[in-house]
Amino acid sequence: MVGACSFARSEERRVELLKKARFNFIRTAHNTAPKSLLKACDRNGMLVIDESFDMWNYSKTPYDYARDFANSWKKDVDKSHADTDLSHDLVVREKGIKAKYIKLTVKELPFDQKPAVSGLRVFGKGNGNSPQKAERVSAYHTGSLNVKVKWNDVNAVGYNVLWGHKKDKLYHSHMVFDQRKLDIRAVVKNEKYFLRVDTFNENGITKGEVSEVKE
Repeated sequence: MVGACSFARSEERRVELLKKARFNFIRTAHNTAPKSLLKACDRNGMLVIDESFDMWNYSKTPYDYARDFANSWKKDVDKSHADTDLSHDLVVREKGIKAKYIKLTVKELPFDQKPAVSGLRVFGKGNGNSPQKAERVSAYHTGSLNVKVKWNDVNAVGYNVLWGHKKDKLYHSHMVFDQRKLDIRAVVKNEKYFLRVDTFNENGITKGEVSEVKE
């Protein structure tokens, strides 16, 4: 968004630049995205998680959505009274469900139109074990603004590298596939940093140990 307004060409150009830089996914952090941005992402092949809130069962602030989630999530998930298309719909089941088949039922559309579904993705966990914890993790400065992270292969699908100024505030993260190292080029000079490497596969996430980045 530009200021308090969203301009279609501005959103289009922003998505075009991201695609040229080889980005294929964006997440709107707790602010509903304008329609012009979502349409630009559709045209340019950009995957979007349009996240309007981030708390479900546990509150971060006294008046966030967690206060109402338990009593309202079924109504939020029910689309039978929707008056618009659902091209960016995401349904989260916090505790999950066991399922063998997923069935999509279309009850009614305006003017008896035929339904059209371009894609239905279901994310869940497998029946196996989560990966091993990341081993022999090393993190050290290679310059005043750069950090290099390395770890051993534990046969995980991927790795989440998290870092921040305090052990319990690792707010920055980078997802890594097919490699066992990461160069971080966005740290603040002369600041202390802590880091953790989590492993993940189709069965879950295994948190690593938090360590301080060495000089």
